Amino acid sequence: MNRREFMMAAATVAVAGCVSSNATTAKATSTAHGVNGVKAHLKVIYTRLGAASRTEATSLAINLRLISV
Repeated sequence: MNRREFMMAAATVAVAGCVSSNATTAKATSTAHGVNGVKAHLKVIYTRLGAASRTEATSLAINLRLISV
């Protein structure tokens, strides 16, 4: 996998960053438009990365340098 294959919108990357900091869905709403917006971004993240959990998504996103911690 390379980083270019997983390019995401800025808001989606922001939500991924919140997930990596262990923020709840409700806390991540500051980066998206409401809880439903966060859930939609999480679905995109999980699908693009092939992740089944927040932990796996965070690990993959860090390894691909999509986010930093």
